[in-house]
Amino acid sequence: MLLMKNFNDEEHNSQLTDEVLPEPEDARVIANILKAVGVESFDTRVVAQLVEFVYKYIGEVLELSKTFAQYAEREDIRQDDVKLAISSLLSKSFTQPPSRDVLLQLCRERNAVPLPVVDTYVGIQLPPKEFQLTTRNYQLKRKTTTESVASQELSEATGNISIGESSLQPNEEESNTMNT
Repeated sequence: MLLMKNFNDEEHNSQLTDEVLPEPEDARVIANILKAVGVESFDTRVVAQLVEFVYKYIGEVLELSKTFAQYAEREDIRQDDVKLAISSLLSKSFTQPPSRDVLLQLCRERNAVPLPVVDTYVGIQLPPKEFQLTTRNYQLKRKTTTESVASQELSEATGNISIGESSLQPNEEESNTMNT
């Protein structure tokens, strides 16, 4: 049963009243179909979602059938128009599983390639190094000659302090001026 809250407009009152609405016939049919296929427990939202899907699908089929009838210069929709609409919607909306013959052919092709031989090895077998999560996943950048020249120039400009080293000793000129 659906529960709906209505405003009472006649009395201009903002009180909410609970009114129990009967379940739509389509929802009962969907629920019976679910029970018939063995689904005993389901959420009421599932039924609502399926009813919405059915309405949308039927609407699309009827619109496409109407288009096919208009193309044939007819006013009424015939059974052939509906069949053509369903088949065109099935081909674009739903995927069909491959036939049994196609699956057997794929199985034959796959099974024609033998499996690799398993090595007899005592202990834990690890995958190749490139697929291991414990391997180093970064590379260190090596210093090129241009970078080493640039770091030398920088160290000369900063008073022979190389990158990565820290020195709190002042330059000779600074220490001479401090002492005097």
